[in-house]
Amino acid sequence: MGVSAYLLPFPDPGAFDLMSDHLEQGLQTTGPGKVLIKVSLPGALFEGSGPGDSLAKKRLELFRREGENWTLLWGATTASDQARQEMSWDIASAETLKCRLTNMTGREGQFSLECTFIPLAGD
Repeated sequence: MGVSAYLLPFPDPGAFDLMSDHLEQGLQTTGPGKVLIKVSLPGALFEGSGPGDSLAKKRLELFRREGENWTLLWGATTASDQARQEMSWDIASAETLKCRLTNMTGREGQFSLECTFIPLAGD
């Protein structure tokens, strides 16, 4: 399962904690395995942009549910000229997770996020 949306850029990079445009997907694991995260960005290189502004900038985060709260397991802000990226995270036990993709490009466009759990062989 994945989520896709036409995202607008958030208005001020300094306001990341207060306002952002993002996609989120929940995921339930059943035991040890791997979470595979696939991200699709709009045109990665923006024609006519200045140096440093031409890459698709995003924030990708993985959270674990602990009681009523979400705890950040991993997060990174990156700029890339790739339209599609994949990354994985090892999971040791059954848990509830949430993936979040935040558009930080300053450009609007179609973004997608897909988080999949792959159990260890034999589980």
